[in-house]
Amino acid sequence: PDPTDCWSPAESAELYRIDDWGMGFFKVGDNGHLHVKLGDEGKEIDLFDVVCGLDERGISAPVQIGFPDLLASRMNEMASAFSNAIGENGFECSYTAVYPIKVNQHRALVKEIEIRGRQHGFGLEVGSKPELLAVMGLTVDHPDRLIICNGFKEERYVRHILLATKLGRRAVAVIENMNELELILDLATQFGVRPRIGVRLKLDALSTGRWHGSTGDKAKFGLTIPGVLKVVERLRSEDMLDCVELLHFHIGSQITSIRAHKEALREAMRVYVGLHRLGANSLDFSRLQNTQQFHLQVLGHLSNLIEEDRAVMSQFEPSPPRAACPSEGAFFMAKQFAFQKALGKSPAVDRDKWP
Repeated sequence: PDPTDCWSPAESAELYRIDDWGMGFFKVGDNGHLHVKLGDEGKEIDLFDVVCGLDERGISAPVQIGFPDLLASRMNEMASAFSNAIGENGFECSYTAVYPIKVNQHRALVKEIEIRGRQHGFGLEVGSKPELLAVMGLTVDHPDRLIICNGFKEERYVRHILLATKLGRRAVAVIENMNELELILDLATQFGVRPRIGVRLKLDALSTGRWHGSTGDKAKFGLTIPGVLKVVERLRSEDMLDCVELLHFHIGSQITSIRAHKEALREAMRVYVGLHRLGANSLDFSRLQNTQQFHLQVLGHLSNLIEEDRAVMSQFEPSPPRAACPSEGAFFMAKQFAFQKALGKSPAVDRDKWP
């Protein structure tokens, strides 16, 4: 019997919930194959035909198929969503996304993000010395690109962060404890450079979702309010309080409740205002991780968050700061579609050609 008599493309789309995750880019074609729609003209590509064509050329699955048009579209949508929400609420600030390359360190992908993100001022996040060196190489022609340095701060990593700063790069070292701060101060004195410092805040606000048990007081990383005050006093003693440029915080991943995001943002922004009042007037960035989970196509969610931000910021006089919000995973990873196909015992190969 003809399989199409027992099953239809519409049933396949419903079974695999294409409309829920495809975002208009992916669909089930009339032939039952998965199609991707790219470009302004909406040209459709049959992914089954693509994989068959690769197989004929001796390229076996698994393979990664990149879609630069899809990546650019999602980046533009994210920037526009925040810009529109900020404008609707009359909040005089701007939005900067930061891509953590740990999500996918594939050179072609990171380079594509670096190029496509220039028009929006998007930055990059690293978590180790090798990642820092890789990003510095990719952004050598754009030294003003924001580089947020997270991860464990061993001496060699900190040395390279400070050397990057001395070379004029915008590398911000995010500290999670006093030991990291002391190491940064010691090496900064040796190199004769004023570091750019970020502070990771451990929020009291509880999260929801799968990782809610590791939030609040149970969170493993970050500084409590007393810890943040110690950082302030230590930097003030060295006349380096102006080196604090970033407040880093997040409440986990896979969060579906807008209330959890609003409560976290309210708490963090009060700390932000408090740091300004204590003299950290160079604190120009507030950072909230995993913003792709706000479902940015729904501007109402963003407007709620921006309104929450503005309400707290209205409590002090200095002009509103610039908000930098990195987005991990979903928006940028949408560029890549991993398609697995059984090809017997043929070995998987990487035929990527570096640009």
